[in-house]
Amino acid sequence: SKEAVKDIKNLDKIFHAACKKNAKAFLAATAAAGALAVKIGKDAVEAAMADQKSQVLLATALRNTTGATDAAVAASEAYITSLQMQLGIADDQLRPALATLATASGDLAQAQTLLGLALDVSAGTGASLETVTRALARAQNGSFTALSRLVPALDKTKIESGDLVGITQQLATLYGGAAQENA
Repeated sequence: SKEAVKDIKNLDKIFHAACKKNAKAFLAATAAAGALAVKIGKDAVEAAMADQKSQVLLATALRNTTGATDAAVAASEAYITSLQMQLGIADDQLRPALATLATASGDLAQAQTLLGLALDVSAGTGASLETVTRALARAQNGSFTALSRLVPALDKTKIESGDLVGITQQLATLYGGAAQENA
């Protein structure tokens, strides 16, 4: 019948209009997905470049302040990767902290020990790793003010006498294992 043919033609028009709309939507979605892929790729490249720069800065700091060899630098990177996996702390926080402590102490092994302590104190006090690292670095150089403000429970006689070993032992007693517990 004529009405059936008219209805079929009308459905055909509706179907074609829907197809055009879907095609436009598909093209827009494809363009958006492409733009997202480019952004993700760009962000990944930038992150890799920043990571490489941070590795070079750490290596330079370790060589200049502790006389670290290539093997010691590689071992430090492995140590940082291990901490990152164990504690869930980004390497872009760990590398500057280690560099700061190595510069302050002049000894890579001591800097790594201090980094472990800094991670525990940071987790235990809620202070940032950077804040704790700076306080420990200053303490290495004889200034205990930042550390005593950060941890008011520190023994005042140890602070006044400059007993760095006693202070780090007390910090380890107060906060030892806090970073692992918070991981």
